[in-house]
Amino acid sequence: DYRTKAELTHTRLITTVSAALRAYEQLRALAENRRGLELIIHATSRLMEQHAIASLAEDALSHLSALLGQPLDGLVCAQRGSSPGDTERFDVVAAAGRYAPYVARPLGALPDRRIAPAISNSVIRRHHVFGADHTVLYLKATPLQEAAIFLDSGQVLAARDRSLLEVFITHVAACLRNVNLVENLLRARREIERQRSFLRTV
Repeated sequence: DYRTKAELTHTRLITTVSAALRAYEQLRALAENRRGLELIIHATSRLMEQHAIASLAEDALSHLSALLGQPLDGLVCAQRGSSPGDTERFDVVAAAGRYAPYVARPLGALPDRRIAPAISNSVIRRHHVFGADHTVLYLKATPLQEAAIFLDSGQVLAARDRSLLEVFITHVAACLRNVNLVENLLRARREIERQRSFLRTV
């Protein structure tokens, strides 16, 4: 927008600069959202290639770090067996940053005492939890399979980051369902092969 010097009164100058700053912030937010959505699309195609929960969880943490634009201290817990809401049956299947040594430990045995209550709260509510210094993302793969991602964010996440995370986690849950189907098919195939092997010996 063009203004002559005579037109720029003190009030009009402030109004013009404020409008320009708002327009810049909106353009920057649009660019960041576009970047985030492009990352989610790319990440989803990669995650769909995974056929094991551990590798899927590791990839998900890596993509979350890229999405938030910073290294992450985080972990993914998945349920053992089929007892929805029972967080005592949750194990760490992937971890990053300072939580890397926690892989394969039960949720209740983790040294960081914030993690188990935060994940339990999320699973009981069946909803994401955005705390003052951490974030828990809830995943419902099937009616009998739940998982959660704990991120030590160190601060409250911005609304834009929350929206992108919610979109991303929807895709991760779909990929987790895919992994469960593949694992069930592999188990069924192994059982069929075992039965065939037994019948050949009869």
